[in-house]
Amino acid sequence: MDKNLQIPYKNATIEAITKLTEKKLQSGIVEPLLRNMGFTHVRDNSGRYEHGKDLVAIKTEWGKPKLYAIQIKKIKFTAKHAGNNALNSIVSQLRQTMLEPVIDPLTNLRRKPDRGVFITPYAMTSEILESAIAQVRELEHRDITIIEGSNLVDQVLIYIPEAVMHASSELQYRMHLVRSIEKIPESSAFGLKENLSLSNIYVNLSMTYGISSLFALSNIEANNEMKLLPLYKDELELLKTCLTKRIREKIEELKSWRRRRHNVLIIKFNIKPLLDAINNKVEFFKLRVSNFLKLNQSKQELNLIVNDSVRYITNISPLLEITVLHRIWPFLNPVYHSRKYLNNIPTIPSNYLHEIEKPVLVVGEPGAGKTTLLRRICKKVAESSSSTIPIFIHLVRLREASEESLILECIEQLASYGNEITKESFLKDIDQGKYHILLDGLDESGSFVVKLYNVIQIFSKHYPKCKIIVSCRDTLDLSVWKNALNVTLRKFTDSQLNDFINNWFQAEPTNCDKLKKWLKDNIRMKNSARTPVIAALLCSLQQAQSDMPTTEVELYEKRFYLLLGKWEQAKDIPPLPRHLQEHFLHLLMEFAHNMHKKESREEDFNELSNMYNRLYRGGPKENITIPLIDLIHRGILFKEPTGKLSFGHLTYQEFLVGRWLAANNPIPYIWRKLSDPWWKKSLEFYAGIKQDLTGLVKFGLSRSDSSIKIDILKSLVSFAQLTSPRLL
Repeated sequence: MDKNLQIPYKNATIEAITKLTEKKLQSGIVEPLLRNMGFTHVRDNSGRYEHGKDLVAIKTEWGKPKLYAIQIKKIKFTAKHAGNNALNSIVSQLRQTMLEPVIDPLTNLRRKPDRGVFITPYAMTSEILESAIAQVRELEHRDITIIEGSNLVDQVLIYIPEAVMHASSELQYRMHLVRSIEKIPESSAFGLKENLSLSNIYVNLSMTYGISSLFALSNIEANNEMKLLPLYKDELELLKTCLTKRIREKIEELKSWRRRRHNVLIIKFNIKPLLDAINNKVEFFKLRVSNFLKLNQSKQELNLIVNDSVRYITNISPLLEITVLHRIWPFLNPVYHSRKYLNNIPTIPSNYLHEIEKPVLVVGEPGAGKTTLLRRICKKVAESSSSTIPIFIHLVRLREASEESLILECIEQLASYGNEITKESFLKDIDQGKYHILLDGLDESGSFVVKLYNVIQIFSKHYPKCKIIVSCRDTLDLSVWKNALNVTLRKFTDSQLNDFINNWFQAEPTNCDKLKKWLKDNIRMKNSARTPVIAALLCSLQQAQSDMPTTEVELYEKRFYLLLGKWEQAKDIPPLPRHLQEHFLHLLMEFAHNMHKKESREEDFNELSNMYNRLYRGGPKENITIPLIDLIHRGILFKEPTGKLSFGHLTYQEFLVGRWLAANNPIPYIWRKLSDPWWKKSLEFYAGIKQDLTGLVKFGLSRSDSSIKIDILKSLVSFAQLTSPRLL
């Protein structure tokens, strides 16, 4: 790793100060830096007769004032021994200038300086220093120090970071962005007195490389037998694109007829040779990935692996688009592999994502840490890169599913952190690969998700040099993003979960040990805690000394009661009475359901107020002792940058929606939502709370569309243990 990357903003700061004129470098950077480092009487000494000494200053050392002469030059040095830009030529000048007297600002008398400093904003390589090493050592004996760009920036970022913010709007943007990204916005949602820090609690996640289903194929064997397949003509052409010439020649067309204005063909086909070829290729890629991790190879090698594998996956992705293949060979369906075979697939640490040049689609379960991962990448790029600027976008805030809306949102995000540019400049820069765009929460776009997914892919084609990472839940059945790396976030391993708990309880070893022991004794909840959002909730309950849950539903229930009641106990304040907790929980359920119906994550405060008045009109007003704004103070509702309210994490909204469904049980309404991905998690919560879905099952089995939704219904019943299995 480049040594410079270890210090935040170092490369970007070097880039910023090298663009300054010598005059600006002196007045805006060097002079305030010297004062903050303890120098006094800093004076401009530039002039016709001062022999290149730009500044003089006094620094008291062991009680005795020392006179410093400082020379500042914007020179990019070379390792050559001759020429104006060679270090040797500057060394010769320094010898001469240090012999010349300057005016001592303490006495106003002219005398030789005690110390000399030469400053350049450009970094010097070891080759440059070695080319004049003997002379540099001679200068050190004469108390002359050379400060090159790398060392200068180290001191600037320690003593006067605000100075470089004024020097560069891009650097100002980076610093403001990181300050915002570093704070965990949900800190108050866990009942904590102080904000959590991204750097303190983050645990590097693992990800499955490539499309999980295709990589899992190496674990499956198909029988060596011919199958009869009915395919539309265009599907047959699609299938042939996946096949080698040898396999294509073995396809036998048996019969053809016209159906629904399409040519339907019956073909005879053996899938085993195709699977064997795929398995061999997959094993080869897995070996390359393994070698990359073992040998810690360069990012160029990583991108070669990614490019080759993406090209191959794109070539065979038509297999996933032919429905009849999924029925006959279900292991070709990505859903078949999403959970069952992931454990057998090698993983890559997610901290490599920011170096991948192809677009990346990150999918994962609700609460798997997708947003936190993108925030972490955003912070890393902002701090370490000098050439690339990250832009973090919450896709739910796009005004519409269009390329224009996405571009305008990027420009607004840049402006919100102090980097205002025109649309023309933005398009020019993005065309040159200046930006790394992180698009969070594709799944939160509701019914516009497919359209927005297509818009992002078109946007990526228009600006191929722009790095793009998109996050989405794995509950959406999206088509393969061709020419992109598709990865799946994995659950915490035991080691990662322990790291997360250790990070959370850095100053509370007793709570740390208690929670680890409790998880060891409660395997079911430990498995749930392998997603970061569940782990965080359990940590917060332990910290508040709350009773620990036994199910995921109970966990979320306790989370809301913690914020409505025990939140005060943690701060030695009398808790809110239980009946008032119920009043507010009922209000929150209605508010969440109202937002979910609109496929929205944000709503105006006025809507909450109006809903409160509708629900409690003519009710016991004396019971309402806490203003609605207190729901924000408690961390239940969040005020977003748009000025609207949200529940923070979408899963919290979905839990309240599930609670609303369980309380009202509108069976025909629930049946209509059954196949809608936007409602999937809410319906799982509904099933877990209701426990007995007999009424829904009986209603569904009497419907004409039951065959379409029967698999979804079976999945839902698995969360409701009291439903009779014989019903299905």
